[in-house]
Amino acid sequence: MNRRKYLFLSTGATLGSFFALEKSITQAQELPAPSQSGLVTGRSKRLRYDEVPGFLSAGQIAPHYTAHYGGALRAFTTIQDDFDHSFKGGSPIKGAAFNRMKYLQSSRGNSVLLHELYFDGIALKSMGPPEDLGNAIRKRFGSIERWAVDFADSAKTATGWAML
Repeated sequence: MNRRKYLFLSTGATLGSFFALEKSITQAQELPAPSQSGLVTGRSKRLRYDEVPGFLSAGQIAPHYTAHYGGALRAFTTIQDDFDHSFKGGSPIKGAAFNRMKYLQSSRGNSVLLHELYFDGIALKSMGPPEDLGNAIRKRFGSIERWAVDFADSAKTATGWAML
C-alpha cells in the first residue's frame, strides 16, 4: 500500500466518524467525500463559499484558504515527496532530520484536515444542533448560549482551534 492510499483510507475513516453523526445534518447539506481531501489529491479543495454575507467576508476567508490551508498543504506534499524520493532509492533521511520531518508531516497534515473540516462546515444559513445533541448540551451546560461561550473560550486556549 502506498502512502497516498494509506492517507486516503485513514482520512476516510476519520471523516467517516464525523459523517455518521446525525441523519438530519447530512440531509441539510451534502458532505464532501474524503477522496477529495488535499491529503489525497495533493491539490487544494475548492471552497464551497467565498464569503458568508454578514458573517465572514471574502477578505477574512481568503488568507485562511490560501496562506494557512494552502501553505500547510504545500508543506505536507513537499515532505511527502521528500519521503517518497528517499524511500525509492534517494539518500536515506536519518536521525533528527527524519524526526523533524515526521513532526512537520503530522502537524501540516492536521492543519490541512482541520481547515478542510472548517471550510466544508461553512454554511450560508445557521443551523441549530440536532435535537438529541441540543438536549445533551443543555443538560451539561444549562443552555446552548453557555456552551457557545465555553466552546469559544476553549478555542482561544488551543491556538484558535476547537472541535466538536
